[in-house]
Amino acid sequence: MAETTRAREEIADLADELAEYGVIAGMIFGHRGLKTAARKMFCFEHGDNIVFKLPPAAYDDALALAGASLFAPHPGRPPMGNWVVVPKRYADQWPELARAAFTHVADRRGD
Repeated sequence: MAETTRAREEIADLADELAEYGVIAGMIFGHRGLKTAARKMFCFEHGDNIVFKLPPAAYDDALALAGASLFAPHPGRPPMGNWVVVPKRYADQWPELARAAFTHVADRRGD
């Protein structure tokens, strides 16, 4: 049985916390994550880290964190726009980043 990572636990906690806004759990690239009610993914686990789709200001701040990186799911292809891998050492910031990602995606998509 696979070991539960801090990222996976955080995704589950955030799903519970944001359920009242229609947030649902889902999968992307084989990773567990969270979607808006309109089924638009806004964050997901990636190993011990979490990847967030962020608005410009939060994106810049997250990318400035030591060890953070752009998310590129396919080698040799460009990274996905506004998706940042935030390392587990910043787990205390994950809930805030998830809320920013949710708001950004929900606002852009009309959820």
